[in-house]
Amino acid sequence: MTTRPAIVVLCCLTALALPAVAAGQPAAGSAPGNMQGVLDRIRQHAAGDDWRKPGWRDDQIEKWLDDAVGRIANAANLPELRLPVRLADVKAADLKPEDLPENGTISGALVVGKNLDLGKVSLSNCIVLADGNVEVRSANNCVLVARGAVLVQMFSQSNVLVSGVYVCVLGSDGTARDTASNGSVILSRGWADVRGARGSIILAPEGTALESARDALFINAALVGGIDRGGNRALRVRGMPVEELPQSPFAKSLRVLGLVRPDATPVDPRQSAMSPFRTPVKPPLGIVLSYGDRRYFAELGQPILDQDGKPVEDLRGWRVAFSDDALAIFSNDTADVPVRLEGR
Repeated sequence: MTTRPAIVVLCCLTALALPAVAAGQPAAGSAPGNMQGVLDRIRQHAAGDDWRKPGWRDDQIEKWLDDAVGRIANAANLPELRLPVRLADVKAADLKPEDLPENGTISGALVVGKNLDLGKVSLSNCIVLADGNVEVRSANNCVLVARGAVLVQMFSQSNVLVSGVYVCVLGSDGTARDTASNGSVILSRGWADVRGARGSIILAPEGTALESARDALFINAALVGGIDRGGNRALRVRGMPVEELPQSPFAKSLRVLGLVRPDATPVDPRQSAMSPFRTPVKPPLGIVLSYGDRRYFAELGQPILDQDGKPVEDLRGWRVAFSDDALAIFSNDTADVPVRLEGR
């Protein structure tokens, strides 16, 4: 299969301080003016039940989103660019994977939780705050924020997609008919992967992969690969409240060698990664990794064990929380470490 070209993103980011935490709001472990502060607040909300109460809101999270989108709107002279939906517009909903209608649509919901699997449904005018990863079938006029990965299986339109590590849209973002208003704002501290960017606004300092782009806006970056269908531009936006992707020392000793699919057939990521015309596939059972001078099979979501079924001591507490053809995310209770697959 053909490897999709990548967009290289170069940027210089600084944090912006926002007002102090309001009474009744949980104190974040990091300053709420950067993305980590927002992710810390989401982790606290996901561990409690306050978000289920009528009228619940978190002004600090919403102010951060307003600030990030507002800075882009001002720099790009897009006065109509704003959040597609606000906390005051949604109601708390518990969406359990086993209860979701196949190919159904959920509208006007607020969902907060850990590692949210919403892959059966499309979301409209919803807000999702995930401590970990979130997967949806499609999304329209939504705000999705995740500590780990944001995965949209099919199509994305007029959303704000925010991730601490990785945003992936397997289909297209925006529509060909009206690229001026239907693209999404995609903000990642790490990578973005969008098959077709149509009016998309993307900030991904570690790099963006895509098949084609039309009327897309690349924040603090330049389009250097992919099919340029016209109207694309780079824009410098100073003071974006998105800090650099945190680095983990142990990631230097980790290598992801390949995936193991549900049919037990190993997949060479150099042949399958970033291929055009991708369709949603079943998630891998796990990955084959190398740590130090040993190889291990790590099952998705489970402790990393050695050949004797005992935890690998140096990796105790870590799990492979997410993996696709591009990267794997190792997570513990508070941090996420992305590792690119060999050959990517």
